Amino acid sequence: MVGSRFLAVAIAAVGATVGTAPVAAAQALGDPCSQWMQVGVDAQTGERMFCAAPPGSGTEAMTWIDWSRGAWGSAPMVGPVGSGCDGQPNFAFGIASDGYVVWCVQNQKTFLPGNATGYASIPTWSLYAP
Repeated sequence: MVGSRFLAVAIAAVGATVGTAPVAAAQALGDPCSQWMQVGVDAQTGERMFCAAPPGSGTEAMTWIDWSRGAWGSAPMVGPVGSGCDGQPNFAFGIASDGYVVWCVQNQKTFLPGNATGYASIPTWSLYAP
């Protein structure tokens, strides 16, 4: 019985993500995570979540946070992190095709997966960084 319930949740979670960005194989809300602004799905409930930490707390404090606590709501799908976002307003939110919460930035520091940074002289999808 438990196995069939798990399978049903897994199938529902997979079905809910078809046509959206790849999501991390996450554990559960509140569990530790390591990829800033990565999108995940709670393995037990199928609920969407993201990886973050309170401002100034450092990477060791990153955990999976309930999607509803994010400011981006139902942001649209966009290109991968680091791709151009011409025509978007500065600081417009999106969900990158490679599975991260991003915002469109220009003429400032950009953040990329793996703690890489750069400078965006053209509008670029950057990992959201408050």
